[in-house]
Amino acid sequence: MKKAYIGSVIDDCKLNAYQCTRIYEFLKKNNSIYSSRRDILVDHLKSMGFTCEKPKATFYVWLNCRCNSLKFASKLLEVGVAVTPGIGFGKYGENYVRFSLTQPEEKIIEACKRMNVLAGSI
Repeated sequence: MKKAYIGSVIDDCKLNAYQCTRIYEFLKKNNSIYSSRRDILVDHLKSMGFTCEKPKATFYVWLNCRCNSLKFASKLLEVGVAVTPGIGFGKYGENYVRFSLTQPEEKIIEACKRMNVLAGSI
């Protein structure tokens, strides 16, 4: 009996030029959306005095909050901004929080405005 492997399904499924073009257009559009959201958030965090790198291949932004990540996340939550405390990812995640870029630009801009309220205390 011949064993089947996942490659047999993938190798036999060929895309035509139209499908490849559509996939490329979809990826290009989504990359542009996430890049714009990332730039808005990272630029704002930098304007608040944080050091933050622009990720190249993910829709998460990691910020070194320079303090207890759980307390930092709780302060942001008080003004309606939800982030993930880095400690939840293990001891090396402490002092970091993770922002997600899955919200529309308008919500990211609103979150930035809300973070300004805490600018002196975070």
